[in-house]
Amino acid sequence: MKHPDQKEKKAAFLQELYVSLDETDGVIGAAALVPKSSIDVTIRTYEAIGDYQSAIAALRAKLCNSNTGNHESNELEMKERIAKCYLELNQPDAVLEFLKCNPPEEGPYLREYKSEALWRLGNWQGLDEINREETCLSWGDCIGVALLAGKKEDFLSVNTALSVLETKILDHMTVATFEKGWYQRAYPDVAKLAVVVDLRMAVDFISSMVSRSDFNIVDFFVLLKSWSKRREITQTTVRVLEPMMNVQRVALKLIEEKVKSLKFDVPSALEAEMAANLSSCIRLARKVGQSQRALSYILEAECILSILPPKLMLEKVKWQWMCGRQSDAIKELQTGISFHFPDVNQLKADKTISDSRRLAAESKLLLAKYMDATDSLDFSGLVALYKEAVAINQTSEESLFEMGLFYDRTYQSQEDRDKSWQYLNYTCNYLAKSLEHGSSFIYRSLPRFLSIWLDLGARVCEMPESNARLNCKKVLSQVNDLTKNVLAKRLPTYKLLTALSQMLSRTCHPNPDVWDALKILLAKTLRDYPQQSVWQMMVMMKSTQKSRSQRCAEIAKLACENKPELSKFISDAVKLTEKLIEIAETKFDGSTFSINSLFKELPKMLSSVNFSQIILPVQSNMTETLPTMPGSHKDFVAFPNKYTFIIGMDDEVEVLASLQRPKKFKFVCSDGKKYSMMAKPKDDLRKDARVMEFNRVVNRLLRGDTETRRRDLYIRTYSVVALNEETGLVEWLPNLHGIRPILLKLYANRGFGGSEYKKYIPGLKDTVERKKDLYRALCARLPPCLGDWFLHMFQDAKAWLVARHNYVRTSSVISLVGFILGLGDRHGENILIDSMSGDVCHVDYNCLFNKGETFEWPERVPFR
Repeated sequence: MKHPDQKEKKAAFLQELYVSLDETDGVIGAAALVPKSSIDVTIRTYEAIGDYQSAIAALRAKLCNSNTGNHESNELEMKERIAKCYLELNQPDAVLEFLKCNPPEEGPYLREYKSEALWRLGNWQGLDEINREETCLSWGDCIGVALLAGKKEDFLSVNTALSVLETKILDHMTVATFEKGWYQRAYPDVAKLAVVVDLRMAVDFISSMVSRSDFNIVDFFVLLKSWSKRREITQTTVRVLEPMMNVQRVALKLIEEKVKSLKFDVPSALEAEMAANLSSCIRLARKVGQSQRALSYILEAECILSILPPKLMLEKVKWQWMCGRQSDAIKELQTGISFHFPDVNQLKADKTISDSRRLAAESKLLLAKYMDATDSLDFSGLVALYKEAVAINQTSEESLFEMGLFYDRTYQSQEDRDKSWQYLNYTCNYLAKSLEHGSSFIYRSLPRFLSIWLDLGARVCEMPESNARLNCKKVLSQVNDLTKNVLAKRLPTYKLLTALSQMLSRTCHPNPDVWDALKILLAKTLRDYPQQSVWQMMVMMKSTQKSRSQRCAEIAKLACENKPELSKFISDAVKLTEKLIEIAETKFDGSTFSINSLFKELPKMLSSVNFSQIILPVQSNMTETLPTMPGSHKDFVAFPNKYTFIIGMDDEVEVLASLQRPKKFKFVCSDGKKYSMMAKPKDDLRKDARVMEFNRVVNRLLRGDTETRRRDLYIRTYSVVALNEETGLVEWLPNLHGIRPILLKLYANRGFGGSEYKKYIPGLKDTVERKKDLYRALCARLPPCLGDWFLHMFQDAKAWLVARHNYVRTSSVISLVGFILGLGDRHGENILIDSMSGDVCHVDYNCLFNKGETFEWPERVPFR
């Protein structure tokens, strides 16, 4: 692309495509293709990233400087975009001001934006005037007509307008339903249908109120509950949720007007719902970094409500902090706390945890964190603030967790840590309490608690006799008691399961007191979740290190004391493991062998009625789910799906051609299906298993963030179980193909292959210039061709787009995580592509922490 203007046109065209696909990152990426973007490319970029204020400025500048001969349609389009940007910023008054001086012939084209601006403002007279001109055509028009009819108590017209709107939405959705993955594409339309239902419910409530001349508070709460449930199951993105919130808010204003016209007192529940609505809108805008949009909702709230309720006050404070106005945020927060919660002692005395008490605790905690972040208080002042937040709501997981982190940071900042052991006791105390009251921070709180406790025990063993050792031992005794009384007795076992691998890694702990407590935790986990625990503990049971296997036997013995039937289960699991290790380590020259010929006892053992039920070690059986709501949840079911048990094996075992000669076989399971597994010898799979755990934690973090969830970012994971230090099982994922065989086949079709590759392999001692020359020659001979494989495998346009989306996302995330972990040995057989979805899946995580830099040919590329 030699001509800059041609490159710019292509970038603009790409942007238009990505805008239609709602791909923000693609819009930004297209803009990066040209060194100096045109005004059109810049405007689209502003719109895509949500910087509507800058987009308006750029559009107005372009509008003023438009001097082409045929520019009417372009001017009209720019005006539409300006009006849309104002609405996105929640500035409907600015829309009306901007459209006030437009010529009459442009009215029909801009009517949709004017109509929406009017009903958002509650300007019913203006809405009535424009509705006399034409019938409703668009979303904004139809909603406006329905709201106006509801205002006039013309309920028949309401239903007519909403029925027209439903028909339009359904017609638009019909096209999408013929395509693969249609629901995601049609989701905005589905959300619009939900808005129509919500509005119809609101108008029905108004109709009932008018006909009975009575405000039924029970019916009103039913309406609010329905809306609340709708919001809970709706995607939490601005594009989807905000229109719903806007219509609900205007409907609330309409209800308020009717209440006043009937001379009833406005119920506090209505004002509370209005405040909650605006609070949610501010939070949505704040979470995606759109400060101007958040500000408009804050200003609207301050206009509607004489005093900002606690939730809105907190959102305003968080917005100020986000904008870098730390001192204003702290001052606003202190004022709000003094006004809304003047008597903290009264809240503490309240036996129930009310909403007011929760908000007071949240406000105090936020103040403590802000004071801590800005060094606005000394240590004792910060301790008092954190403790007050905890005292107000002693069941708040976040308050307890943040209190523990504060003490942990304090310990880390001490110059002489040998004199500061007590801070670790405080840290563990609060972290343990936080674990009792929720799971939101479990992947930070539980691993940190265990690390402090286990490292403290090891430190006591290393220290010489001294006062410092006595102090350390005293703190260790306190943490040991905490472990036995809280983690072992009061904590639900499924929470311990999240850190099972960490606990198992320290089974050879030198401190006898720590080992006694750790043994109790592990025995509890094995007793309550034997199916998952036994697979993870098998590497210890079959360990060649005698001390490890002995410790594991102690754990099993303790678990069987309270559950005798567990002994038979563990024995059968060990027998199965021994057979699987034998299969993996069998040397066989052919490509297949028979189970019935070489391992006759195995099929008999699995089919025996006396053989214990043992789950198939795949992700669906091995990965626990956690509660999403705060609370102890002691009876929570961590594995809600029915287990898949092993009941047999296929006779044929395939010997794969790689260096270690792994064996691929199929388990026959209780659900009637067959599942492929790979038994891999001569390879320590414990690293792979830990990396898979790490990747699952990364996936949870990605799902928990609005932006990464919207981008559908994830890592493709699978189950890895180490059977001993040299053998393990790997879950076999179907439809995966290595990049190397894919490319070899594609290049072979182009006439390149065989010994020709060897011409381009440099010697280890060749000069850098020689290596560069060979690389350039190879690149010229082998142009990129992976795109051809995607075109061949995904011939439907929609399927190709989804596969490309999946390939880019999964490849990006694993590259980032691989860089963090120092992942190496990423050759073409360790990177696989799913031929059904386009996902990238990496295998073989043995080369970690930049180990590749020590190879004979050092790996210098940060990630591949």
